[in-house]
Parts: sequence; structure tokens; C-alpha cells
Amino acid sequence: MTSAESVKLWSKDMIKRLVIFLIAVLIISGYGLYAQTTGSPQEALQLVKTTVSDALKIIDSPTISTANKREKLKALTMPFFDFKTITMLTVGKEYWGKLSPEEAVSLTSAYERYLLKFYLE
Repeated sequence: MTSAESVKLWSKDMIKRLVIFLIAVLIISGYGLYAQTTGSPQEALQLVKTTVSDALKIIDSPTISTANKREKLKALTMPFFDFKTITMLTVGKEYWGKLSPEEAVSLTSAYERYLLKFYLE
């Protein structure tokens, strides 16, 4: 395998990791939140399916550059992420409660940047 092929595979692998992460987050937070607001689990499930399908179309498109794929995936998925809740669940209730409001905002912002960098770069 050449280094160019390795980079190409790595980029696709990273993007697929985003889709896996997206599925997990949508199921955990987006699915529940959407179902609560509309009262329809079927609509929530359809939203997950549609979003994942759209993400896979972006990933598999040979005409879209990797950088453009990242931007399109970010735009597609960002409305579903509640980074405050994700951060709070990651840190744990005990530690989250010990943070000042400023620390909570700062930590949430830092964790959001970390997740975006990890899954999109």
C-alpha cells in the first residue's frame, strides 16, 4: 500500500468514525429529544435513518473533496448535538455539579472542539 493510498483510507476511516459517532449520538440524544417534541418515535427513527443516509452519500461521493466532506458532514450533523448534555454525561453528575457556570461553559466549549477535531479531522 502506498502512502497516498494509506492517507486516502485514513481519511475515509475517520469520516466513517464520524458516522458511527453520529448514529450513537442521534440514538442517545437526538432520537429521544425529537420523539419528546413530536410525540412520534417513528418520525425520530426516520430522522436518524435519513441523516445517516445523507451522511453516507456525502462520504461515498467521489466528486467531493475530503475538506468539503467534513464541512458538509458538520453542517448536516450539528443541529443534533447537545454538547452541554454530552459533556455533562461524559464528566459525570458528581463532577459536573462541582463546576461553576463559567467552568461548565469553558469545559463544554473545549470538549466540543475536541470532539469535532477528533471526528472530523
